[in-house]
Amino acid sequence: MSTTHMPASNNKTTILKEYPRPYDPAAECEPYYPINNPENNGIHQRYVKNLEDFPNVILCGRLAEYKYYNMDAVIERALACAEKAKAETA
Repeated sequence: MSTTHMPASNNKTTILKEYPRPYDPAAECEPYYPINNPENNGIHQRYVKNLEDFPNVILCGRLAEYKYYNMDAVIERALACAEKAKAETA
């Protein structure tokens, strides 16, 4: 289920379940979560460094921050990022 197709305010409870599977490079599928290893972490740090010239860009979420978040934590993080953005533009 994609939450992008749900109405913003429908006065109903939405239950979303996620069923991850192990990453298998031989299956030619994309990993669901960041693969933390020195090479990937180095690439991420270069992206973060390059974005220092763009203060209006806010990195928020699993791939942007290159870390695993449980769903409750990623929602909490998204709300914190939104509050930060709101405060910076006020």
